[in-house]
Amino acid sequence: MTATKAPFGLRALGGAAPPPELGEDLRRLLRMPIEAQSKLWQALGPCLADELTQDTEKLLDVFTAAYRISGDDLARVIKASRFLIQSAAKLDVSAEELGADLEVVCPDAPRIREVLLAGYAPAKAQIRRALATAALVEHGNLLVHAAWRLDTIEGAAQGAELRVSVAMLTLHYKEGTEMRRVTLQVLPDMMGKLREICEQALPPA
Repeated sequence: MTATKAPFGLRALGGAAPPPELGEDLRRLLRMPIEAQSKLWQALGPCLADELTQDTEKLLDVFTAAYRISGDDLARVIKASRFLIQSAAKLDVSAEELGADLEVVCPDAPRIREVLLAGYAPAKAQIRRALATAALVEHGNLLVHAAWRLDTIEGAAQGAELRVSVAMLTLHYKEGTEMRRVTLQVLPDMMGKLREICEQALPPA
């Protein structure tokens, strides 16, 4: 989408004017049945990723068939909504500010604002989390998941009847585009140190 000269700019676009077709494409939402409008985020949410997968494309086909709507209408609504919401999320635009932008783009269609704002908060969090992940992975490995299991060592060649508790801590991390994991054996005193680190690193509730 290319911008055009206009007497107003949108907060979601960093003050730039909206593309000329943005309002028209968003208004295609009003051609859909009310139920399809209310369920738009079922189709829009998966489309907010940088790349659309085959599963997402199949989902869109199912959505158009289920509500008997034009595939072109849905595609244009998704494209326009995705463009606006991704930009708004990247710029940390609030729901109130996005709502004001939608009033400018579609002043005669409050239903569009209602539908898009209904899912904006979780979508914004999802997009910003992906942006943060991408930024961190650029500079090193990123921990994305942790799992643990508690075991007891009853005995070993180094000493009989040890009866020592040990945590099996598995860390899943992202290295570039690859997902990797490492499992560590952690004794109780080290688990205590990890807890202290977490308590110090986390902001107060």
